[in-house]
Amino acid sequence: MGSPPFFLLLSFVFSFPLSASPIVVISRFNTGTSLFVEKPDILISPNGDFSAGFYSVGDNAYCFAIWFSNSRTVVWMANRDNPVNGKHSKLSLFDTGNLILTDATKLNVTVWATNTVSLSSLSFNNDNLLRFFIMALMFLIFIGLEDYNSSTLVFNSLGNLSPSDDFTIMSTDYGAMLHRRLTLDYDGNIRLYSWEEERQSWVVSWQAIQRPCIIAGACGANSFCSYVIGYGRKCSCPSGYKMKNRSDWADGCELEVELSCKENESGFLMLSHVDFYSDLCLAACDCIAFEYNFTRRLTRLLNGYRSPELNGDVYLKLPKSYILSHHNPLEEFNLNCPGDGTLPSGKKSTEKFMLWFACGVGGLEIISFFLAWFLLMKTQKIRCCQASL
Repeated sequence: MGSPPFFLLLSFVFSFPLSASPIVVISRFNTGTSLFVEKPDILISPNGDFSAGFYSVGDNAYCFAIWFSNSRTVVWMANRDNPVNGKHSKLSLFDTGNLILTDATKLNVTVWATNTVSLSSLSFNNDNLLRFFIMALMFLIFIGLEDYNSSTLVFNSLGNLSPSDDFTIMSTDYGAMLHRRLTLDYDGNIRLYSWEEERQSWVVSWQAIQRPCIIAGACGANSFCSYVIGYGRKCSCPSGYKMKNRSDWADGCELEVELSCKENESGFLMLSHVDFYSDLCLAACDCIAFEYNFTRRLTRLLNGYRSPELNGDVYLKLPKSYILSHHNPLEEFNLNCPGDGTLPSGKKSTEKFMLWFACGVGGLEIISFFLAWFLLMKTQKIRCCQASL
């Protein structure tokens, strides 16, 4: 029998302030009882690793959540998008097995409910994948290995994730009994985190995409994404564009010049040779660029990616006056390849000069040595001849 399943859970990796009322720690949530938002009772798992309760997410706004006890990383929320009022709202566990969250200020309207005793009802509005006993925390019900659907997803405690399509994900620390969570992060990448007890922090042990620029929308509209060694993802704007938000490069770029619909007033920032499709773009008001590999015009620049391995060329439509006013409009499109293990051309030239200089001095010393030895031997030979006479 395989390992127990794990369900995709919504994650917020931050801490919320708890209520000012005294905290009561409980280890059991019995049927027919309720947890009230005014009484910040906290459910603790038998081993103390997980906690659950009401969290404040704003002014008089609360969500019922589950979090890691040590790191206080919230891994699941029942009502993330619909917080309840801080008075008289409650979470109730009925005899039928249904778990219902109600908001008292909305005439006890049900904000969230399981509606079934099946644990699969919890697998929505979430982006975290955790080990199975987090479900046991919520209900304090320990299910056997036979009570799961192995055709959906299995994530065992050793760090092995096995979906139903035979594709296996294995963490770099596979085999260690650690707390792990598989999270869909805000940058669109899926990462597996492992908890390091010594550092008291989460460490990435696997991620789905190694090159962040291939993630859709990594840098926003009308921008280019490039990978810089030692820095990571870098977002930049093409000529004629400026950042929308200087505090957030990933928000994309916007035009800082006005495009014309007249062919004689617009041109292209040529990254390579222009082909006949350029005439179609010049006469179209909604066209801002075209790509050599495609026969269609582009009205929005999305998912821009710069890399030496790409063969496609983009021709950016700009006013002729703008192109002519810039001395080298292609300069900012040159690939930037800094990083460890590389040296600027100036330093390389200096090192080559020093190397050749050392070789030249060494060679001169060797020649001087043999020349001196030759002269010394010749002098001794002459003296011997004179002595014999």
